[in-house]
Amino acid sequence: MGTGRPRKEIDGEQVRKLAALHCSVEEIGDILGCGRDTIYRHHREDLDQGRAEGKMRLRTMQFKSAQHGSASMLIWLGKQILGQKDQQEIVAVDEEEKRLSEEEVDGLLNKITGNENGRNGTGEEASSSSSTGE
Repeated sequence: MGTGRPRKEIDGEQVRKLAALHCSVEEIGDILGCGRDTIYRHHREDLDQGRAEGKMRLRTMQFKSAQHGSASMLIWLGKQILGQKDQQEIVAVDEEEKRLSEEEVDGLLNKITGNENGRNGTGEEASSSSSTGE
């Protein structure tokens, strides 16, 4: 009557251990010589338990790394578990506020050129008005 493939015995403990190593269902099937449907149909609980154990082991290792002073792991765990995040402050500045007065520009130029006494390098007083006749 049954002309299909003979039933392959799959060890649930092997499924659990492979799942704990984060193997995909396809990989587990390849290793154990069966299809993914067989794993899902007959060993879903073993698969879920193994995945949970693998996550627990990984999390334990992360916490140990953080406890030993890994700054990047502390930051990552803080973001994942505590909901912390990097914040960038964005400040809008009015264009008029960014402009310097002529006196401020002259003061900065004098400071840069070393003429802090208000001389323009020729011995004459530096003028704060332009020579266009304004």
